Formats: sequence, structure tokens, C-alpha cells
Amino acid sequence: MRDWLLAFRKVFLSPRQSKTVYSQFGEDSVLLHLLGGRKARQGFYVDVGCHHPRKGSNTYLFYKMGWRGVLVDLEQAKVQACRMLRPGDTTLLAAVSDVEEEVSIYAPEKFSVLATIDRQASAGAREIGRIRTRTLTSLLDDTAYRDRRIDLLNVDVEGVDLQVLRSLDFARYQPRFVVVETWDDKLERILEGPIHHHMAGQNYEIAAWVGLSLVYRRRVDA
Repeated sequence: MRDWLLAFRKVFLSPRQSKTVYSQFGEDSVLLHLLGGRKARQGFYVDVGCHHPRKGSNTYLFYKMGWRGVLVDLEQAKVQACRMLRPGDTTLLAAVSDVEEEVSIYAPEKFSVLATIDRQASAGAREIGRIRTRTLTSLLDDTAYRDRRIDLLNVDVEGVDLQVLRSLDFARYQPRFVVVETWDDKLERILEGPIHHHMAGQNYEIAAWVGLSLVYRRRVDA
């Protein structure tokens, strides 16, 4: 009888552990663990290619926890959606790259997750607009977060991820963790690829691989 009561209590009366996630593959759950769990201090994130303020977002869970940061996207409708749902964040309309120039935006349709400035990655998508690119450093320098250390940098820009990473002054902004999209399904190719070489050169190591996302951690966390 005591065993039955113990089992009943564990199944029906024990506190439930929250499993709310917003990322496509649960990246936010993994990041939460890496950043110290629910007691993680309120931090600062930068989300380049944020797309939607909540759905599939790697940063919305942290927004709900009180974190704040900078959201960047190249479509006006996405920027407006983020400003509606996440008024505490600074949301910017911009395309990010390591070269500042006027470029075309390609996408199958507006508000698509596949919107890009990389014509080769557009897979036959049509041109939906024009925009001028900026470096991530110059964007951050024009905000209230100038020179603030980044706790979490998320990059998902459909083929221009390396250029975004190259456009940040890592010495000044020193992200603790960096999440970047990868379509490679072999670790050997990832380790030989240009994104990993760039991150290793900036003193980062792979902390996790979740779905289509690589999570890098800064080796020296000064």
C-alpha cells in the first residue's frame, strides 16, 4: 500500500518541470542549460535573421525571462511583428554582411524563413526588394548597447552566416555563446568548413549541435 501511495504521489502530485520551448529543434532549452538554467542572470542577446518574434525563435524564451537585446531582419513585416510582441527589444531593419553595399533580397514569398541576400542560396526565389547591408559592429555601435558584451549571439541568415560573423568585432563584443545555422550533417565537414575555422580562430569551441544549429562557446570567459 505504501508503494502504491508513493507511486501515486510521484505521478500526480510532484511538481511538473516546464518543457516550454520556442526554437525549432529545442536550441533554447540547450542554451538555457549552458547559460546556467532558470537562475541565469538577465543577459543581452543579438539575433540576426530573427524572422519571427516567437515561433522558431532561439531568443524568445530568454526575452520572457527578462533578457533584452537587438533583433535584426531584412523584411519590414518581420521587424514590425517583433516590435509588436517584443517591445522591450531593439529591432532593426537591416541586412548584415562584412561588406557594405546595396543588394537584392530574394525569397519565395514575403515573411519567408528562406529570405536571403545570397542569390546562390535563394534556390530560384524571386527578388522581393532591395536593401543596403551593414556590418554587425556598425549596427551595434549605433544602439544603446554599444560595447556591451554579448551573452548570446544567434545567426540564421540563409547562406550569409560567415559574412555576418566576419562583420563583428569579437574583441569588443566578446559573445559568450554563438549559435549559427549549418546544413552539414557530417562532423568532419563542419570541422573543415570556413565557419568553424573562423570561430576557432576567435577562440571558440563547439559546445552543442542541435538540429541545424551549431552552438559555440568562448574558451576564455574573462
